[in-house]
Amino acid sequence: MPAAMREATGGRIRHSPAYDALVARVRRVGIEDGVGLLGPGEYHVDTSPLVQMLRSGHRGVALDREGWERLVTWADLNAPFFGTWGEISPLVAPMHRRRMEMWAMAGGPPDDPEAIPETRPYRPPPFSPSAATGIQPPPPVSPLHPQPGRDRVLDLGDGVRIELVEIPGGEFTMGTDAGPNDTAPPCRVRVAPFWMSRTEISNRQFRRLMPGHSSGRYLRRHAQPEGDGLSLDGDD
Repeated sequence: MPAAMREATGGRIRHSPAYDALVARVRRVGIEDGVGLLGPGEYHVDTSPLVQMLRSGHRGVALDREGWERLVTWADLNAPFFGTWGEISPLVAPMHRRRMEMWAMAGGPPDDPEAIPETRPYRPPPFSPSAATGIQPPPPVSPLHPQPGRDRVLDLGDGVRIELVEIPGGEFTMGTDAGPNDTAPPCRVRVAPFWMSRTEISNRQFRRLMPGHSSGRYLRRHAQPEGDGLSLDGDD
């Protein structure tokens, strides 16, 4: 933060506790993220936990069409807290005046990015959180555990291997009446025996199947102040 902005704001850009809790559930590009070319739909609104939670019927909340449009537009605008730059810092005012002057001189658009247009009030229909009904404890089932001594090793070549353990078949209760709408009703499911890797699949193992695989970078942490984020392309 520049020294002048730090002095003007006291070193803090204040957000409400409700915003801080909500925005954490929206996938968006952050100030520290890279600007490389993204894949199609990388930040599609449906990838945000907030939207997934609402689509599954979170506590009976049902947004109308305008509610969804407002929510999606807010997320597409990178989920801002303030509506204008001037609300963040008073230092924006001189730059804003200069921008409008230059736009007028160059025949630019007359739109004022700091102006807040009048809009009709949005009053969504009231709702009451739904109460789960008919909740019954699931019947006891035997948990699935690896079979001792039933290991298998896959040789992927070039000294790369995958250690597998056998998971026996069995039954378990899938779903619940106490969760989101898409987790009900609970039902008994039978699983056939299967094999599972003892550990997570590493980049080195995965590249034996897809040589061009890249895990990209973790863009919220940087080894250097001007770096591109920490690489996730190691062998592990």
